[in-house]
Amino acid sequence: MIVNGIKLTSKQKEFCDRLVETKNPSLAAEEAYDIGSRGGRGNVDKTVSTARTIASINLDKPNIRQYLESISGNAANRIEQLSVTAKNESVRLKANQDILDRAGYKAAESLDITSRGEKIDLIEQKVALILTGKNDEDVQEREDSESGEGVVQG
Repeated sequence: MIVNGIKLTSKQKEFCDRLVETKNPSLAAEEAYDIGSRGGRGNVDKTVSTARTIASINLDKPNIRQYLESISGNAANRIEQLSVTAKNESVRLKANQDILDRAGYKAAESLDITSRGEKIDLIEQKVALILTGKNDEDVQEREDSESGEGVVQG
């Protein structure tokens, strides 16, 4: 079959479609080539290995790469259009976040930096410091004095 001017087998097209849908090459290969339906439960490792091999081989094929590139360009254009024209504000926000993520401007995530497992958003903490006119050293000095560290007692 010829899709977008690119020659693909039906299974190759199915693999590409599943890959776009799942974003997981091994799972796409497993579904497109019906790998998991053979052999029963005892062959899970073999199924995973076979799926990985097929996915790797497929992703090295020029026609599959060309097809994926052709459909990914369309997706990028749709995301860009949604970022401006979507009626729903949350859709526009998500599209813009996706564009920024892909451009390398992903927002910082909360990090677990305490012994009790509390989550602290480092960006919010930094903003609070800026708004209060304090800097990191002021906060550290206050924490040290509260905990008794750095204080020489006689």
